[in-house]
Amino acid sequence: PTVNGRAVNNPGVKKIDANSSTCPTVTISGDTTWTNTTNPPTMTFDYGFGCVDMDGRTRSGQMIAAFSKPYDSLGCVITVTFNNFYSNGVKYEGTVTVTRLGLASYNTKVVGGKCTGNGWVVYYDCDRTFSMTAGANTPLDETDDVFTLTGTSSGTNRNGKHYTVTINSPITKMATCKWLSSGSFSLTPDGLATRTVDYGNGSCDNKATFTVNGNTFEFTMN
Repeated sequence: PTVNGRAVNNPGVKKIDANSSTCPTVTISGDTTWTNTTNPPTMTFDYGFGCVDMDGRTRSGQMIAAFSKPYDSLGCVITVTFNNFYSNGVKYEGTVTVTRLGLASYNTKVVGGKCTGNGWVVYYDCDRTFSMTAGANTPLDETDDVFTLTGTSSGTNRNGKHYTVTINSPITKMATCKWLSSGSFSLTPDGLATRTVDYGNGSCDNKATFTVNGNTFEFTMN
């Protein structure tokens, strides 16, 4: 979100948005004319020894985003790395790549994700695609917007338990509905049975189901 918030306001990632927050300090290096393909632009978000970002979180260190193409170009790949980066006291490591697949479709990969807190560590990898499947052609009308999420993830929780997650059918969120309206995913912890959450068939309601070992339970989403 931080990279998107800055880059979306900078045509071709060529200049710093003068209206952006002073936390972090954002600098741009590389060839912003895009004539030298071996030296593409890089945005560095420097939080120094700690400052409060626009979302209220205190961050420190650096987040570095390298762009393969102008941000508004299809196929643009943004590679994000971290340098002694902390958010609210939690250290983040790994590599995040975001690929622009379409007008409103992005693939995100996390490789070697690691979060270190006070006495705990979690690991996380993912390959997921977020798409706007309806409403992109009517930007002034938000009521017809529909978003979907697909993909897989895996990791290790604070207790050292490894798990995998697979989205079986696209998880769907309609702008006019408070809750997720359809889609399902399966979670498999090591040594335990796979459990599946199903959000329904597209109706706007707060009901979903949880299935494990052949037993299905309905629950209410808040």
